[in-house]
Amino acid sequence: MLATAKINTLVKAFITPIDREDLVQISQNMDDLTDKIEDVLIRIYYNHISDIREDSRW
Repeated sequence: MLATAKINTLVKAFITPIDREDLVQISQNMDDLTDKIEDVLIRIYYNHISDIREDSRW
């Protein structure tokens, strides 16, 4: 429901050369990305990880 509200706000906010379908795809991709980030953070929390090795950072 929140994604639908975001899309409707974007569509009403400005005229863009980006198609509505593209906006939907961008919104879905952003939602998937934030879900994946949340999954990683939950795993870090549940596994009581307090430090990340230097060679794992980038």
